[in-house]
Amino acid sequence: MYQDVKRYLKRKLQQPSKGKEWSDQDNLLFLNYIQSRYTDEEIEKDIPEIHQAFRDFFEPVGNIVVHFNPDTGIGYKILPYYTQPKESKHLQALIDIIRNDRRNIEYPYQGRDDQIALTGKIQNAINAEIIETDEAVNKKELIRVAIKEALELEPHDVIVQLKQKYIIKIFQVNPYLNLVAPDPKPRDESEARFKGYNSDDLENHYNELLNDIDVENFLDNVMALLFGGKLNFQEIDNSYFEKNVRSLTCHTIAQELALYISYNEEYLLGFAGYILRNNFEGIYQRIAMELFELISKKDENAQKFLNYYSGEIDVENAEGYPIPEVTTPDGSQNLDMNRDAFHTMLGSFVKALMQRKKR
Repeated sequence: MYQDVKRYLKRKLQQPSKGKEWSDQDNLLFLNYIQSRYTDEEIEKDIPEIHQAFRDFFEPVGNIVVHFNPDTGIGYKILPYYTQPKESKHLQALIDIIRNDRRNIEYPYQGRDDQIALTGKIQNAINAEIIETDEAVNKKELIRVAIKEALELEPHDVIVQLKQKYIIKIFQVNPYLNLVAPDPKPRDESEARFKGYNSDDLENHYNELLNDIDVENFLDNVMALLFGGKLNFQEIDNSYFEKNVRSLTCHTIAQELALYISYNEEYLLGFAGYILRNNFEGIYQRIAMELFELISKKDENAQKFLNYYSGEIDVENAEGYPIPEVTTPDGSQNLDMNRDAFHTMLGSFVKALMQRKKR
């Protein structure tokens, strides 16, 4: 329930806004969405998850007081943040918690001189300090500011906020650790596809993230943002898709990563490129399923998009590019088919999209 509601909000609203008013029409659409997926008993049982999904979605812009009624829908009020993290009354206390507990600062982390981990006891103490605050402050950003100041981090250093610990990746000189230069070097210019970041580092951070989040839910959230925005197959054509799909997907993955990682645009895009490279097939399967769902609803633009994959030659810049053909075993593009035929066509379409992704 939590993940479905979160994806719904990402798809419909894209980004949280403190000025968003939830209308009667919004409630009709939302109730239709969850009632088509869950029984009344399941919805009643999971009301706390609905509340939490709304709170987490709107967290970047403010605290939210939310109420859900299975008959009438959602009602909420957004309480915007008024205190900047650097002005928080809790900031110095959080800095002291970090600096006064060297025992629970793991350094070097995983044997790396350019990585630090703040383990569970520090995290628990931080949470205890701010959990019941009456201050209108973004707690996630407050924690990031406290870590940066406590450890004297530079702007390009990165904080990864996980459920059980915080991991810090150092990319520059660090006075707190008396570190003149991280070793080994953090940038690998041969890895141009990852914005120059070392693929081994990215793999380690990817594995850390996978221990903390479900990558399938993460990708579902990324694609919900895309399908509700710049990859809306009710509007775009094949040319736009093939020219933009990788860049748009990479930037949206980076946007979703910012929920867990402090802002460093190049690092986020490099990490997003790594995630994209390691999840190509899963991403294209989601694209295919989105198209097929639209086609099943008789959407003309989505059907036109599918019909493009005809096996003909596409002439572009005086060169011929074969367009992959997408069909069922009987040679048709008819979606009124049995399960086996549908999955054959789905696999065919995913293969076609992946063949075209390098154009």
